[in-house]
Amino acid sequence: GGTPLYDQSIVILGTVIAEYQRFIDNGVVARSVTLIVTDGNDEHSMNATAKAVRSIVKDLLGEKHIVAGMGIDDGHTDFRKVFSEMGIPDEWILTPGNTKSEIRKAFGAFSKSAVRASQSAKNFSAAAAGGFASPGFISRSRLMLLRLLSTPSTATRSSIGVPRPRCPAIGAPGR
Repeated sequence: GGTPLYDQSIVILGTVIAEYQRFIDNGVVARSVTLIVTDGNDEHSMNATAKAVRSIVKDLLGEKHIVAGMGIDDGHTDFRKVFSEMGIPDEWILTPGNTKSEIRKAFGAFSKSAVRASQSAKNFSAAAAGGFASPGFISRSRLMLLRLLSTPSTATRSSIGVPRPRCPAIGAPGR
């Protein structure tokens, strides 16, 4: 069969907009994360184009909406190109192979990203700006370790085997 990707993307994004507006109208703070999944390029769309989808995605993207795409390998489709033409930022595109394991990992990555983004407005904004690899998606313990390793104290440096920096002017150990 064919994949009416653009037609169905318009339908789902329209539903997201309607539900989002319903929440807002009822006084509920809302954000949305939408994943468009396909195993092929657009075929048989009768009403929509990539440009039409891109226009809606462009209007949605920001601090309240994330739109992501997952293209499951079909052996010949360039899903980064397909989703890019639909306005989905590269950092929000997943392209797993077509094995159960790879698909499961991709859905797991998306699920974790959506959960972390939903935990606070700050996390959501960081996620929206940075995609799957954004700082909002790095665990707190990993982030603390990265910070520690990027600016370790002298005691920490020696305890983890990082040499003391040398004073660049005279080549002597720093403080």
